Amino acid sequence: MSFVGLVIGSDVEQLGAEALRKVLNTLVVAEATAAGCPLGNVDISARDNDPDGGVDARIRWPAGSPHDILPDGETALQYKSGKLTKRLLTDEFNKRGVQETLKRGGSYLLLVGHDYVPRQADKWRAELKKLCRKKRIKAGRCKVLFGSQIARWICRHPAVVIMPELRKDFPGFVTVSRWLLHPQLQNPWKPDAQRAELIERIRSFLRGELHVSVIRVQGQAGIGKTRMVLEAVKEQGIAERVVYTPNGDDQNVTDFLARAQAAPTVGAIAVVDECDRDRQETLKAYADLSEGRLKLICIGTADLLSPGAPELSNTWAMAPLSDEKVREVVNDAIGTAPKELVDTAVRLASGFVKLAIFVATHLKRQSNIPAVELARIDDVKHFLKSFVDDRTRRALQVFSVLSQVGWEEALVQEAEAIANFLAVPLPELRASVRALRDRGILIPRGRYLYVSPELLAISAAAELWDEWGPDLIKIVDSLPGPKPRRELLKRMAAMGEHARVRQAVESLLDEDGLFKTLADLDDEFRSEMLRILSSAVPGKAAEVLERIIAKGSKDELLGFERGRRNVMWTIETLVRWPETSLSAARSLRALALAENENIGNNATGIFCQFFHMYLSGSPLPLLERLTLVDELLESPDENSRILAVKALTAGLQHHESRMGGEVDHLSGRPYTPEWRPKTYGELWEARRAVLNRLRLVAGGDDTVAAEARKALVGSVFTLIRDGLWVDGINFLEELQPQDDEERRQILEAINRIERDVGERLSEEEKQRLKTLSGQVFDNSFSNRLRRWVGRRLHSDYDLVGKTGYQAADREAAKLAEEAVEAGISDSDLAWLASPEAQHVWAFGRRLGECDRDSALLDRIVSASTDDVNCVLLASYLNGQAGEKGEGFREDMLDRLASSRPLLAFASTWRGSASARGLDRILRLVNQGSVPPEMLGFLSYGGWTNSLSSEEVIRLLEALLKGEPNKVLDPTLRILLALIQREPESLEKLRPLIWKVLEMKPRRQWDLEWGQLAERMVREDPERMARIVLSFFQDEDFLPIQGDTTIQALATATQKEPGKCWELVGAALLDEGEAHRGFRLSLAIKGWYVELIPSDILISWARNHLPRGPSIVADLVIARAAPMPERARAVLISFPDDERVKSRIAGNLRSGLSVGPYSNRLKSDLEIAKGWAHDPHPRIRAFAVEVIKQLEAELLRHLIIEQEEEL
Repeated sequence: MSFVGLVIGSDVEQLGAEALRKVLNTLVVAEATAAGCPLGNVDISARDNDPDGGVDARIRWPAGSPHDILPDGETALQYKSGKLTKRLLTDEFNKRGVQETLKRGGSYLLLVGHDYVPRQADKWRAELKKLCRKKRIKAGRCKVLFGSQIARWICRHPAVVIMPELRKDFPGFVTVSRWLLHPQLQNPWKPDAQRAELIERIRSFLRGELHVSVIRVQGQAGIGKTRMVLEAVKEQGIAERVVYTPNGDDQNVTDFLARAQAAPTVGAIAVVDECDRDRQETLKAYADLSEGRLKLICIGTADLLSPGAPELSNTWAMAPLSDEKVREVVNDAIGTAPKELVDTAVRLASGFVKLAIFVATHLKRQSNIPAVELARIDDVKHFLKSFVDDRTRRALQVFSVLSQVGWEEALVQEAEAIANFLAVPLPELRASVRALRDRGILIPRGRYLYVSPELLAISAAAELWDEWGPDLIKIVDSLPGPKPRRELLKRMAAMGEHARVRQAVESLLDEDGLFKTLADLDDEFRSEMLRILSSAVPGKAAEVLERIIAKGSKDELLGFERGRRNVMWTIETLVRWPETSLSAARSLRALALAENENIGNNATGIFCQFFHMYLSGSPLPLLERLTLVDELLESPDENSRILAVKALTAGLQHHESRMGGEVDHLSGRPYTPEWRPKTYGELWEARRAVLNRLRLVAGGDDTVAAEARKALVGSVFTLIRDGLWVDGINFLEELQPQDDEERRQILEAINRIERDVGERLSEEEKQRLKTLSGQVFDNSFSNRLRRWVGRRLHSDYDLVGKTGYQAADREAAKLAEEAVEAGISDSDLAWLASPEAQHVWAFGRRLGECDRDSALLDRIVSASTDDVNCVLLASYLNGQAGEKGEGFREDMLDRLASSRPLLAFASTWRGSASARGLDRILRLVNQGSVPPEMLGFLSYGGWTNSLSSEEVIRLLEALLKGEPNKVLDPTLRILLALIQREPESLEKLRPLIWKVLEMKPRRQWDLEWGQLAERMVREDPERMARIVLSFFQDEDFLPIQGDTTIQALATATQKEPGKCWELVGAALLDEGEAHRGFRLSLAIKGWYVELIPSDILISWARNHLPRGPSIVADLVIARAAPMPERARAVLISFPDDERVKSRIAGNLRSGLSVGPYSNRLKSDLEIAKGWAHDPHPRIRAFAVEVIKQLEAELLRHLIIEQEEEL
């Protein structure tokens, strides 16, 4: 998904008047503030009846800031949904506000939502110019933009793109207006001085006054960081450009930033919540590359490992809200109350304002509580037990035992089941629910209720566990289904520190508990139970895994699939705790040795991550973790030793990454900080421990040793960065490369050390590297041949002098001279003729030039294999031709054609083109010595460019005898090259071109076909339509509107709409086994019938009853208000055809929709309400039916989405 093109003209066209006004007002403000235009220069109207002189917006664009749409100075803007008429255009142009602006020397911009085709759009531009001439106004000062142009403008601002009105939500992101609706952000805003200052600093950053691309707001969880940032960005002039994502680890975040950064016209302010510093550094790269177009506000907790990192100086710490501020809020909420009472509420609330108000309210009801008794209230649980009435307390317990409880419709059985188990009468519960909801303690989300704040819920649940003890776990049998049971487990995970809860969970995880065998874990729900409960008692969960996973057999674990993901997530949590890290990693190792997943975060990937230097996720030092690697290396099993090498390789990576934050999201406990080296001494010790293990393995001659050598050589960049290049030189001297590829890798490593370390190298180190470089490929002719003719090194390419591989080619040429002088072995010739000799051309050509007696010719022919890649032979013959003339080369190829036809063909192609060469090639094809498909190679390298048009035609006629799917692409390339070179040849090529066009092009390789079709479609539109429709006989043919085949059909239809529609209609009626009509309908749905006049469509439908009307209805555009012309015509013409009604309603509901489905339904509903004002009664009646259905569905989906948010 790209922002450019995400909104298209039809999206703008479907907007009603109010929706269009809202979108365009937001767009204008976003465009102005992005360009630094003062907000005071922008004046927008919010309603049609505002006294604005007929102008929807007015903007004064600053001089010196050129804009492709908005000119310097004052511009009056008008917005119009729907279509234009001459009367409407004239009336709008003559509005007082427009004319006053023009008289002052300003400009006029009319933004029309309807998406006119270019020809019609040009007509309206011409009408506007006429109006300008009548008023003696320069036409250049007045402009009109239509749907597609407006859509492209919108795509510059992601915050506008994802407005609900456009239904183009980008996954994971919302606008400020939707962010403001979050239920946890509804409390009164009472900022202290620090928060007020931070708000101003954020706004200063967004105004461009700090000259940085990223800032960070950090502090403890739950202190209101998100709310503070929201208050900062909700201001007009900022909010219009802001997008918010609640999860910085979401892959959609990098996707969003990458796409925005790659589009040079796109700009945005992204607020990224729950973003740790490492993730921030990844995201910062996108902002830095955007040249100021992207600004990031990252929100997260403090990094315990490097709290004062200088590279993140734009980090603004936020402290908890002071007790004084909480006290101020409480006093405002409850009125006059004793100071001791308010102090108690503030103390118990721990910064949660809502909880403070709840406590204070209950304490105030019980007048004259002695100050001594208030001081004895230890915590919220004590408060609930002593000061909250029994009915309220029991209701809180019912709704706190799970993290959320069903209350409405069928879900009420959840609350009833809990109430029955706890012996709470339902009438009593209902009364308490009403009171708690009124006080904002019980929060509804869809059909569920939950207790807020979380501290109050935890305290109420803890009191219940105190009363019942471990027996409370028996409630699980009373809960109706897996979902409420899952919510019970989540609550227990959050209460792992509570003794009674811990005791209950431990009993579930004992050897005679829920998990006895692997089969118990290989169940989706049970494995999820383990994942949730592991947050409460990590040690017990690790014991379960060690008992079942770490000791399981490989065959058993290979079959472990259904529960594998949940167990993996459990392990990723357990490795974060010191007491379970090593044990969990052993279970992880067992799964990695029985790997059955092909994803990045499979067991192998996470096991290797465990050995990262900085981002392992483990609090244990790397030296302790290496124990697991040592155990693998001691194993005789090759797979175990390969896994060990992979793990060690991870310990030498120069770039590390991992997923996950710093807090266990289920229990709320912060993880123990992962180990990272604090000094160079610790870093070097850890790196060398990894290197030493790899060096021990690298000396062997098996696959494991080869992987170890590869890991060592690949670690050089990391070692240079860490100051350990001497260690790199040491092991490079030790390595014994087993093949040319390993030798090249070592040379690359040597070159990198010399280049990157540079003058920091001592003289001794420089000499060691020089000696080593000469030893990698020894001085023998064979090794030098492989060095300069085989795969080149990156350092062989001269970027500074911009000479490319010229120096390396000279070395290859010298070797050729040496080969002629001293001779060359058969084995070396065989290697030169193989694909490994990637740079043989310079060698072969010089060899041909030097071999004056052609002594090597027969040997080279013998060494060459029969395929098109005989580069040694071809280059040698080219060199011979340079010395002896082209005639000699042609004679040799003619002689070769009889015995080695494929070599003759390939060597002809890799040389200069000639009539003699073409005759030879065609003769080989006609004899059957070379398949006709091979002629396709001649389309590469420009071989045919020197041939005459007659010769090219002969070549193409032979090529077209091959398999169509193999010869079409090269035929098209050769044809187009000839036409471009000799336009006059088009006449003689015409029969051949039509023959080629009848061949169906491959999807995504149809550009050349389209270029040819564009040249021919105007000559015979009907023939072109027949050709395109014939492609639909193929069951695999399903093109989209942008494909060149469909564009050719569209062009043909524009030229001959009646004839082409008859052909298309006949194909749509086809109900054969190939489903041609169905696939054609999908390909042309929506846009195609806009090319056909309504009277032709209706006439055809009447002549093809009963299916004709529904076929036309299925193709028309309906997503616009007023209802588009063709949709109206078919509904009015066939009022009793239920299939027509169904198709039109379906077209309203069809199309891409991203984000909450309720947004789409709201948009559909707005369109249908626009139909309800149609002048024709049949359209109005149809609209009423559609509106009724949409309203009922919208209500249902709003409830569902609320539950999903919770």
